[in-house]
Amino acid sequence: MLDYREFCGKIGFDRDAVNADAMRVFDFFCQPEVIHSMIVFSEVGLPAFSGIAKELEQNFADAPLFPLQKLPNRQIVGKMAKFVLEHFGYEPIPKSMKKNTKLREFSQARLFGQSAIYTKTGQGQLRISMTIQYPRLTKDIHS
Repeated sequence: MLDYREFCGKIGFDRDAVNADAMRVFDFFCQPEVIHSMIVFSEVGLPAFSGIAKELEQNFADAPLFPLQKLPNRQIVGKMAKFVLEHFGYEPIPKSMKKNTKLREFSQARLFGQSAIYTKTGQGQLRISMTIQYPRLTKDIHS
């Protein structure tokens, strides 16, 4: 499963394992739509943050306990993305295959200048399953 404390232990971020704002950023990365967006952009050869940077920055740029204005926090955010995507069988592309990891203008990112591009390397422990739900259409039998 995707567990913030496991993430903190894995990267040596233990001192901030109770940082509420960092936990909220981690929870952002655990949302199916965020994971899906990072995977889709990576699959087409673009940086994973291309579709999420704007929302990520809007929500957390000035978080009091984990401001994304600080470079070390942005680097930890990159590690969060890597941790989450590993659970779905994705890893950053090898350095020998490095592509342009610079975020394009359409991402509207202000703080993040680049992001890793991921590739499917294994089955992964987790999967995203998407469904479409249509609202029930009921007829008013009295009209």
